[in-house]
Amino acid sequence: MDSTPKDIEDIERMSLFSAQDHNPDGVKMVRVSGEGDIATLEHIWGTSQDADEAAFRPRTGWWSLNAWATNSWLLLKNGTAIGVAAIHNIPDEDDVEARLALLPEFRQNTLALLLVDHVRLTVQTGSNIRLRIPTSSSAIWAKTALQKRNFILLRTGHMMSRAVPTSPLPLRKVEGITVRTLRKGEEATLLETLNRAWETTWNYHPIPMDALLSDLEGNRQGFFVAVDQTDDTRMMGTIHVLFNRDADNTDDQTSAWISNLTVDPTQRGKGTGRMLMTIALNYLHQQGATTVTLGVDGGAVAPVSLYRSMGFEPIRTFERWELDITTAQP
Repeated sequence: MDSTPKDIEDIERMSLFSAQDHNPDGVKMVRVSGEGDIATLEHIWGTSQDADEAAFRPRTGWWSLNAWATNSWLLLKNGTAIGVAAIHNIPDEDDVEARLALLPEFRQNTLALLLVDHVRLTVQTGSNIRLRIPTSSSAIWAKTALQKRNFILLRTGHMMSRAVPTSPLPLRKVEGITVRTLRKGEEATLLETLNRAWETTWNYHPIPMDALLSDLEGNRQGFFVAVDQTDDTRMMGTIHVLFNRDADNTDDQTSAWISNLTVDPTQRGKGTGRMLMTIALNYLHQQGATTVTLGVDGGAVAPVSLYRSMGFEPIRTFERWELDITTAQP
């Protein structure tokens, strides 16, 4: 989605024109180029994230926006960089994703609209169909601008947390199912099991083998599989428990994370998911963890209900906004 210098100039002029009723004097968008601009981009990105989600700032800092972006721009006001717009585009994909950042002291509706308009107009010069912009639920400045430009709230996602039990939870077994740890050499079967379970979920993309192997590296001992009692090579469910004594959760407790809780479609509604979660929590108790977190799609009613019933509560909410750029007004 490379643009020519003239394309970029036209986009900048159009995005300024779209907000001219708000009189954005001294404001312009410039493309990021050079180490100085990259450092400025990362500073604004981190400062904006801190303002929206200070409690969730990773110990090592926020992830690199420059490394993620295929195109990025700085928003200048009277020559000073105050905001960022970045786009990640994958060739031949219908969807394109953008990220926005604005320094807290400049969070005016005019400037937020300018960032939104800039990425919208940029994307409309390409062949994509949908523009998606994720935000924190606490980023009111971004949400207000997105709503004004007719983006729809497509989906929410939650980070949920609970205390690890101080004593083992009672385990309710499921008839015909037993749970064991993952064995060496089962990676291909595991990958098939995970993709079969996830393929009916929203925004599904097949998990590649290299991603699975990366997840397992150094974390195999916490991967549990539910298998058929009569054939323990037949996987019916999974759960991955990651525990790191050298890292912290968002509450400054030792890091513990649960992922890939899946149940085979033929096994759902029988208690397999609850059994796997109970085993995961008891494992974390044995490891000495004090709190545990997980992520879940807010539209996945059954998993959210299960997690709430087992003591998890939302501590952070993400929102994914979408605009059909084929019908959006230029």
